[in-house]
Amino acid sequence: MITAPKLANYRNASLISFLSNVVAICNKFDTEALKIKNEVAKIATDVQSLELLFALSKKNGNTETLESLDARRDAATLSIQGIAECYVKHFDKSYQDAAKAILAIFSKYGKRIDRMVYREQTSATQSLINDFETDTLVSTAINKLHLTEWVQELKTANEEFNRVYLLRNKELSEQPDQNIKDIKMPAIENYRRLVDVLKAFNTINPNEDYEKILKELNELVLKYNV
Repeated sequence: MITAPKLANYRNASLISFLSNVVAICNKFDTEALKIKNEVAKIATDVQSLELLFALSKKNGNTETLESLDARRDAATLSIQGIAECYVKHFDKSYQDAAKAILAIFSKYGKRIDRMVYREQTSATQSLINDFETDTLVSTAINKLHLTEWVQELKTANEEFNRVYLLRNKELSEQPDQNIKDIKMPAIENYRRLVDVLKAFNTINPNEDYEKILKELNELVLKYNV
């Protein structure tokens, strides 16, 4: 008895991968002689359609903008930090103290804010800017080292990044995903139809190839249902 796959719960990429494997398993056999050629062809077509829509959903006009804004805020972050590190060696102790106050704030967020994943970096940067603006000791240090414009540049880049990030997520959650859903259900039904046909033919006219396919499909399901 073949285990039923929880196809409706699979993520888009997993469903595409699963169905691609189904086609690959069946195509190792003579599908025409086994009278399952049409069923396999339908699933192959479903895979192509799903792959196309999934690829389109990954492409978005805001992706390049995000990469540019991320590079912009990285540059501002590293510049503020780099300038402060240089002032640590200043001959005037007041400049040294100001630099150390700024670097102490950076240390709260780990060694490299710029290497955080998008969402974490946005949040950490917002908190960093808040520290720059509300901590009296740090804001005084920012002014002393003439970093006010750099902080504003960082704030502007981070806010714009967050705006575009949220916009892109909203766009990706709408039309492409709905299109994929429109194809997912027929694809799932086509898979179930294939299994039903395999079982029926194996009952009417037992064949070890049917048994082999059903066994491999069952192993595949167990792998993906985890």
